[in-house]
Amino acid sequence: MTLWTRFSCIFMYLAVITPGAHISGVRVNKNIFRDDEESHQISRDLIEYSENQWNSIEGVLTQVSVSAHNEFVWGVNSNQDIYCKKGIDGSLERVEGGLKQISVSADGKHVWGVAGVSGKNVFYRTGVEGSWSHMTGGLEHVSVSGDGNHVWGVADVSSGNNIYHRMGVGGEWGVFPGTLNLKQIFVSADGNHVWGVSRSNQVFYRAGVDGSWKQISGDMKQVSVSADGKHVWGVNESDEVFYRAGVDGEWVLVTGSLKQVSVNPDGRHVWGVDASNNIYYRKICPYVADTTKGTVKGEDGAVEHFYVKPKTGTR
Repeated sequence: MTLWTRFSCIFMYLAVITPGAHISGVRVNKNIFRDDEESHQISRDLIEYSENQWNSIEGVLTQVSVSAHNEFVWGVNSNQDIYCKKGIDGSLERVEGGLKQISVSADGKHVWGVAGVSGKNVFYRTGVEGSWSHMTGGLEHVSVSGDGNHVWGVADVSSGNNIYHRMGVGGEWGVFPGTLNLKQIFVSADGNHVWGVSRSNQVFYRAGVDGSWKQISGDMKQVSVSADGKHVWGVNESDEVFYRAGVDGEWVLVTGSLKQVSVNPDGRHVWGVDASNNIYYRKICPYVADTTKGTVKGEDGAVEHFYVKPKTGTR
């Protein structure tokens, strides 16, 4: 009987092969599940995989927000000081101003945030080189899409706890229907996926501006989603970290303890802060090109196989 060896990985794709086949162009490191049967030869040519461990990043922040390719990482600390670093290896540089919460677009050109003990004051700047502008509206939490064209926000209880949306910096806030009692909202980089968390930690989702809210199973205090909506990360009240493969997936417990997470637009890099405001980063399994089909070659010739997107992750 064939036995499986257990590895730790957020699966993006699995290869199904026949005994005796040799996978050409699939690199498998030690952190995935694989069949240990000797006849299953596995080459290591195409897919690079980084071990799924949280790496400590120098600095202390209460919240982070990351742009595409980790080009810009913005964050705030407990004093509402604002910081930005360029890339994983860059240093945290102090940025003028003060914010409680911050959100950066995927292209790094649009930065939104709220200031004050309970938020309410909304600010915007055009990337690192810009300066802060005080925007209309009073919100507790804001989130901006990848190109800055969609900005979502929620007001606190004293301001009606309404949900708001605007078309970029030049738009006007419009109230969206729904009494979800949200405390946090997150829009994907493409603007087509909006997630929200209520004050009782219920999770909600809608397909962009034209969608309607539906409740998602599980309780989270904060969520973050990739550009295409296929990779969702969240943390619960116990600071446990979870991952799910899009709206149709299931929450899967991931190692680590964080109070806030931010996944970058491509879904391959996740940042977060823990209860002591330490900063962490991890890289997850990459995609296999843009295809779900491949070819393996056995001793008797080519054998077709498929890559599939599973709904499971680290176990």
